[in-house]
Amino acid sequence: MKKASLMLFTALFLWLPGHSLASSEEGKEWILYFSSILEANNFKQSYPIHVSGQHDDMLKGTFTDGEVERFLQDNEVKFAEPNHIKEASAETVADPLQSQQWALQKIGFQSISEQFSTLPANRLIDKSITASGKTYSYNNQPLYSRDFSIKLNNEKIRRLSVELSQAEGRWTVHISDENNNIIGRNSTNLEKIDILLPKGKTYGTVKIKITSEQEWSQTPYIKQLTGVNSAIVAVIDSGIIKHEDFCGNILYSLGKDYIQGMPFPEDRFGHGTHVTGIIAACHNNGIGISGVAGQAPVDVIPLKVLDHYGNGGDFELSKAISDAADLQVDVINLSLAGKGKTLMLQQTVTEALLKGIPVVAAAGNWNISTENVYPASYPGVITVAGINTANQKVATSNYGWEVDISAPGYDILSTYTSPVYKTLSGTSMAAPYVSGSLALYTLKHPNLDFVEARQILSQSAKDVNKKGYDTVSGDGLLQLTANPIFSHRVDWLTLREGQPINTEKPFMLGFSNKLIGKKYILFKDETLLQKGSVYSMIENISLKNSIFTKRKNPLTVIVANNSNEVIDSSSVHVTNPAAEWQNTTFKDVAEGFWAYTDIKAASEAGIINGYTDQTFKPSANISRRHSLMMIDRLFHYPMAKSVEMAFKDVSLSTPGILSILKGYENDIIRGSNGYLYPEKELTRGQMALILARALGAENKQTAGIHSYKDVSPNMEIYHSVQFLAENNIVAKQEFYRPHEPITRAQFAAMLTRTLYYLK
Repeated sequence: MKKASLMLFTALFLWLPGHSLASSEEGKEWILYFSSILEANNFKQSYPIHVSGQHDDMLKGTFTDGEVERFLQDNEVKFAEPNHIKEASAETVADPLQSQQWALQKIGFQSISEQFSTLPANRLIDKSITASGKTYSYNNQPLYSRDFSIKLNNEKIRRLSVELSQAEGRWTVHISDENNNIIGRNSTNLEKIDILLPKGKTYGTVKIKITSEQEWSQTPYIKQLTGVNSAIVAVIDSGIIKHEDFCGNILYSLGKDYIQGMPFPEDRFGHGTHVTGIIAACHNNGIGISGVAGQAPVDVIPLKVLDHYGNGGDFELSKAISDAADLQVDVINLSLAGKGKTLMLQQTVTEALLKGIPVVAAAGNWNISTENVYPASYPGVITVAGINTANQKVATSNYGWEVDISAPGYDILSTYTSPVYKTLSGTSMAAPYVSGSLALYTLKHPNLDFVEARQILSQSAKDVNKKGYDTVSGDGLLQLTANPIFSHRVDWLTLREGQPINTEKPFMLGFSNKLIGKKYILFKDETLLQKGSVYSMIENISLKNSIFTKRKNPLTVIVANNSNEVIDSSSVHVTNPAAEWQNTTFKDVAEGFWAYTDIKAASEAGIINGYTDQTFKPSANISRRHSLMMIDRLFHYPMAKSVEMAFKDVSLSTPGILSILKGYENDIIRGSNGYLYPEKELTRGQMALILARALGAENKQTAGIHSYKDVSPNMEIYHSVQFLAENNIVAKQEFYRPHEPITRAQFAAMLTRTLYYLK
């Protein structure tokens, strides 16, 4: 025994290097040159653990810069240089077919792939597992227990998956909290089961129990436990297959077949598999393509409502939407369309929206109006049109006021049944790009609701057809952004800028669930139309008995809290094609009238509107209220920060109240002793003051460009009048007449000149 120990000790001793190198400096590979092979061999024997290669009288080894410098100083080494690394010049592509995915580049996929540059972490790693009275740390080792607990330490986990070594029948996983309340359950015949935990909640410890309907011939063990804080997309389509390019983010065990009730929602049409791949095909796995989600933690639940011909009824579709909403998914994708409206489907879609879930639908592929295409035209649905590589409408893509946004829908390569990958075109392909993008945004804003989702898409979209909204591309082409923002939490669900309005039909306003309990105030042409409390995310608004002109009519909604602070606001301009009046010309302003050109220019610029009897009343004196309304239209002031009344003689029902609030907040109008006197005639001197204040020139020193006999330097209005005269906004006449009322024609002319000055 002693002899053996001695031999072992001797062997260890002989293995140790003759020279010890110790340094905190990080080493790198060097090429060392010697005068002879013998010197190289001697050095190698002295530093065996540092030298990794030899070629004649040259050695390769790992040393620090300081060590190499010492070798050279002591003449142990003749010459030394770094072992510079080269790399293959051939371009490597993680997903070989990604170069054919033109759509990803078109919508800015790079920003997301950089943001989620690694695969989602398994949040159960290093968590404490307790089974049969023993506690240990989980690190992907097999588990041989059907009843155990995991200490989550209040970490957010949305999806928990359990994979068995084999499954011989139906088995169930029950997940409960520390108080034995069931928080998740699922059953399957597959080897892997996925359970969704309640959205937005965290747990200190969860208990897991596995049961089976019958005894198995061989007791399985748990191969893998996975916990991910993912966003969930329900793809309601023709089902799914187990494709080579799908990862663990396809939740097969949560899938459902609403056509035949089969245990697995097998895709016999290919469409659902194609749509799913656009969202969630594995990124950087060396196979096929990449989904728009990249490596972000985005899961897909496949729900089959279309048969092997691609057809399905509203009944099955409604059941699937309802189940997806009950699962608290983050996005519902509907790459399907058809004519025919059912109350069941509309109610189910609305119920999903009221739970905050964005519902994304294809616009359809018949090159017709979306007006009677469903589910695309149900209020609140995000309707997606298709564009091609040239940013033009896909020839078959439907169009209309229901279109919200456009996305790539032409020659889209994705996963398929047979062949394994296939190129398809249509709005069915465009919709999942939007759904996948919204899932990514949900990761940044976990409580994102459908109103906020619509706002993000609208504000980040890129114009590809006409500037602003149009019925072909909606708000524009979908653009992925690493930092999604939304400036509004209120949305005109059934009205678009410039849209013709039907006053016999109510329209719908959408409110983010963050606004529930606040008050809203609706105005038409700055006249109070309706006010109330936000009880629901969707409010019906009636416009009966409201008069609209052919030209743009502004509708404005304000949301305020109990302190009258404005939380949000939004405006839209609608038209009425049935109206007789165009409101760009007036029957009492003839072409030969002295201010005809100025009035016409102010009208076309939207500064003046006139009266509903098609007159402008140019010789009438203008009221203080009307002057503020015109100035607001010229300067486009942001919404006032408060609806608290600044004057004792105005209220929400005062016509022009929004302009009054803005004018007061921007110090354009100050009133007198707490009163505004909104209907009082405006004098020419008062006009000079408020217009100069609007231009930031009330007290601006001037050289006295013109001498008016009735405006002296000691008057309050002096500098204002001189500034306006200097910039040709008022005429340089003998008298200014500051105390005379100003007429509507004179005021319109001055505003038109101000418009030219601003330009």
